Amino acid sequence: MPSVSNLGQRVRGLFHREAKPVVPRTILIVDGNARERQSTARLVESLGYQPLQTTSVADGLKQLEDQDPDFILLGFELEDSTATEALDRIRDLDPELGVIMLAPNLWDSRVAEAMRKGAIAYLARPFGADDLREVLGRR
Repeated sequence: MPSVSNLGQRVRGLFHREAKPVVPRTILIVDGNARERQSTARLVESLGYQPLQTTSVADGLKQLEDQDPDFILLGFELEDSTATEALDRIRDLDPELGVIMLAPNLWDSRVAEAMRKGAIAYLARPFGADDLREVLGRR
């Protein structure tokens, strides 16, 4: 007859699992406006993602190849290109990558062109964690 004295220990052993290392998903933020970029990086981090930041398309494309981010948050203020040119270059490298435009306001006319060129969504500033979570959750 099996002993009941170590039953609790045996049951706990059945449910014990080794912890798996969790690698945070990454989001690349390409925006020339330092204050807005850093604010967005804090929101990204608050949602459990690892933010990568850059101000230029050239550096963003290098990080795209090196880091393989899950999404790109692309601002319209860039150091070395327009946002629509940047979007074209990103699409050339990875046509399936989710690119979300960061518009300075709701009425920015460049958003429509970016959406036609392959952006999956846009967020108008100011936006919060819930707005970002919703857009990221669509994919």
